[in-house]
Amino acid sequence: MKKLFIFSLIVIELLVIFYLILRIYKNNKTSGKALINPIDKNNISFDGKNKLKYFYESKANSIEKAGPPLPFEATYTINSDTLNERYDYTVNKPKNTYRIITLGDSFTYGLYNDTKDNWPERLEDLLNKRVKCTNKNKFEVINLGMQGYDVQYEAYRFLKRGEKYDPDLTIWFIKLNNFYQINEIMLPKVKQYQEEMQKNGTLDQSYAPWSKALTATYNSLGETKILKLILEFIQGFDKNYKNNLILMTFSDTDKKYKQLLVDAAQKRKKTYVFDQVTNTYKIDQYHFLTDWHPNQKGHQKIAEDVFEYLTKNKIVPCD
Repeated sequence: MKKLFIFSLIVIELLVIFYLILRIYKNNKTSGKALINPIDKNNISFDGKNKLKYFYESKANSIEKAGPPLPFEATYTINSDTLNERYDYTVNKPKNTYRIITLGDSFTYGLYNDTKDNWPERLEDLLNKRVKCTNKNKFEVINLGMQGYDVQYEAYRFLKRGEKYDPDLTIWFIKLNNFYQINEIMLPKVKQYQEEMQKNGTLDQSYAPWSKALTATYNSLGETKILKLILEFIQGFDKNYKNNLILMTFSDTDKKYKQLLVDAAQKRKKTYVFDQVTNTYKIDQYHFLTDWHPNQKGHQKIAEDVFEYLTKNKIVPCD
């Protein structure tokens, strides 16, 4: 029952994220409907050994599908370390290899796209095809993105899965909903409202319990407190990782959120803010027309933006 409940929360969470994005961008779009790919509970594992009560991951060595009744068909290949990846990566970094970790939510995971088409995979291909170094003969981009994650979960995912890979660079894609989404505070409220609505016979498959919990959390904490927590989560990342870090967001992210990333970067060495990623929400060719997630072209564009930033600013050392 616990796993079924948590699975339901994940689905509700994703629905609400999409709803909020639709609401924020409603002045820019007049049509289109956010869709949801329910996460098969048989492909999800839950971590009961850490302080994050609701933390979840895909099951290792599994295949996940997006498809009917959705208008998208995609296959996610989950490797032996629970990552949406084409390959397994050795823990010990091969000689002359430059290793990158990517963190984020469904936009980094690559929801509705085959594993080979998400932007971290495309970035890995671009680096290996276009960058020629005498001191580096291979680039690895290891994708730790997971659908539905907030900033705190993304940081813990690195601690649990990413730290052992000893990355030279970590790219953390922090987008709109990540600046107000705090799963561990909201989810108990979601459970409360879900039970109340079910008892009253008003519970359906909509985002209502999560939306109500989000509002209640926002009203009780206030934006200042929420942003303070987000900043603390980002700054706390420094305890487990000392190498290069890029905090990445869309080009038209609100100034106050960009400033939060700048504030985090100023208090940490080897940290950059890349705030000029093309907003795939606003360009039809870059997202699914019945959903706001990037399609293959959108992921390719994000990968190209990141590649250009890395090479132009010489963040990747190459002799």
